[in-house]
Amino acid sequence: MSAMSNCIGCPKRCLLVEDDPTFAQQLKEAVQIMGLHWSIDVVQTGAEAQELINKSNRKLDLVLVDLGLPDMHGNEVIRCAKKAYPDVPIMVVSVLTSERNLLDAIRLGANGYVIKNDTSLSISHGIMSVLEGSYPISPQLAQYLFRLAGSPKFSMTQSFPELTPKETSLLRLLSLGNTYGQVADTLDIKLSTVQFHIRNLYKKLEVHSQAQAVAKANSIGLFDNENGMGLSMSGVGTGIGMLMDAE
Repeated sequence: MSAMSNCIGCPKRCLLVEDDPTFAQQLKEAVQIMGLHWSIDVVQTGAEAQELINKSNRKLDLVLVDLGLPDMHGNEVIRCAKKAYPDVPIMVVSVLTSERNLLDAIRLGANGYVIKNDTSLSISHGIMSVLEGSYPISPQLAQYLFRLAGSPKFSMTQSFPELTPKETSLLRLLSLGNTYGQVADTLDIKLSTVQFHIRNLYKKLEVHSQAQAVAKANSIGLFDNENGMGLSMSGVGTGIGMLMDAE
């Protein structure tokens, strides 16, 4: 077993990067009430977060990060976390609501983006969704999805690497919003096999998250001829992927 793997029986590990102690406590409680055994590291600065990420001997299972940190932009923490743990789910919880912050965070590998004035219940649901493989986004930010979906910058002539039939099937299932576990059940393969194919997909597509992979496939119409299937807007989770290549 890798030194970076979680040990059997150890609690799941969350990194919480938030400089407001009161809100940090609210987020900590939101994680703890999910009923799982969590070890939560709370830091107030980006530098502390990067040090913890780089020196840790155990992988992270979840990262919650504010973008408006006192010493750096939270996107630098996202970049660092994704480099160290490519598969770790990351959710932004921030007061920053600009389109640029949203786009940059997702392109760096954020799996969800909620704003601090959302209800506590909405934020808790967002955390649950990220852990289940979905891509939550605050309703206030959802307008960007629809505007960018119609952007002519979504080119249909991009080149696309050759994928194996298994990789194509897996990517198609991900485009429908399935979690890794659901994909494993549908394809009748082990979860570890799904994760193996995911890593290969990321390398071939030159992306860093499930949302980015799905967005890249849909941006060139990879699934257009498969029963009319394209990127579904029925769920915010899959819709968030369309932000990746909008510019």
